[in-house]
Amino acid sequence: MFLFLDTETTGLPKYSATNNPVEKWPRVVQLAWSLDSGDGDCESPNSFIIYSDGLFHPDGLCTNPAK
Repeated sequence: MFLFLDTETTGLPKYSATNNPVEKWPRVVQLAWSLDSGDGDCESPNSFIIYSDGLFHPDGLCTNPAK
């Protein structure tokens, strides 16, 4: 079995952010994975969008159309 993971974020870490370490890191907005057998058969593909109320995504991703 092989597990493939993929994440989508709001960008790269900001090294010039304030002293609050939470503001320095991007937010995960999508998580996807695929569990595949050794023969190449896809056993369990999944993809989830992570909703965060009031969070502005600088790349233009909006949670309303995704719902």
